Amino acid sequence: MRWMICLLVIVVIVGCVPTEEPIDEPVENESIDETVAESCEDGLLNQDEEQIDCGGICADCPAKVISETIEDSLEVTDVAEVSNGCTDSDVDESHPDGLNPDIKGVVEAHEKDGTPHTLRDSCYTGNVFEYFCENGTSASKELECEFGCRKGICWDGIIE
Repeated sequence: MRWMICLLVIVVIVGCVPTEEPIDEPVENESIDETVAESCEDGLLNQDEEQIDCGGICADCPAKVISETIEDSLEVTDVAEVSNGCTDSDVDESHPDGLNPDIKGVVEAHEKDGTPHTLRDSCYTGNVFEYFCENGTSASKELECEFGCRKGICWDGIIE
């Protein structure tokens, strides 16, 4: 019987080789000071932007959709039936006729038989449905609101 002897030799060489050019070694805690120019895409509210990255010198901001539940309801009364007196709460020096879209007014009127009616200014299709007194009776008129109507008055467009 013949025997064979096998020898496995693995050689690993770990070492450094000198080079002619210097190698940059990493420095611990090294920070890079980078200044980013203000822009309309930097994700910051800067420059004269109205909101982040829009308005001012940037593109216009998207319109905000304001949703509200209208609690007011229109109460329509046949004006011909009302004739025994009328008072309007939003009459003032600037609005002697009571057509005041900036104040939610209340008109108190009476039918011929004396039955009282209360008519409140309310919102209708984004405008004010304004009640007022005319010749001792109640009347109504739809007044256009630039920024829409909220709670029976023309809204000033300011978000609080």
